[in-house]
Amino acid sequence: MMRMGRPALSLLAGCTLLSACGSLDAYKARTRLVGAAEPDIVACMGAPASRVVLSHTDSVLQWDYAQTGTDVDVSLGIYALKLGRPGICHAIVRFRRGYVESVHYSGTVVTPMDPDSVCGNLVHDCVWHRDQTALPDGFDPSKLVIAR
Repeated sequence: MMRMGRPALSLLAGCTLLSACGSLDAYKARTRLVGAAEPDIVACMGAPASRVVLSHTDSVLQWDYAQTGTDVDVSLGIYALKLGRPGICHAIVRFRRGYVESVHYSGTVVTPMDPDSVCGNLVHDCVWHRDQTALPDGFDPSKLVIAR
């Protein structure tokens, strides 16, 4: 078994932390997006792939994101690291009266140690840069039409 020197271990640790950033954004989205207005979520995540209207006050929107290949390849002599993992994320957001009630994820990733990292790319802008719109009284989300 070969031993890695301190510089290689430091770089490996740094790369591991960087690859966890996607998971951090996905994790933060579960709390930071609760209470966000539907138009703000559509503005930062784009048009959803599907919408299910549950009632005149409740709806569920789903966004799909596929990450192919890797984002960055790092070579450390005989060692090679691939940052970013291929996978598919389905971000499912439930709205009540036009505001986020909950955020959920499903999909597939190559590594089970970091299952939400692909979803972090999808929600990143909403977590860190979303608008804060107040919806007008009588807002009816079931009548909202999102053009694709």
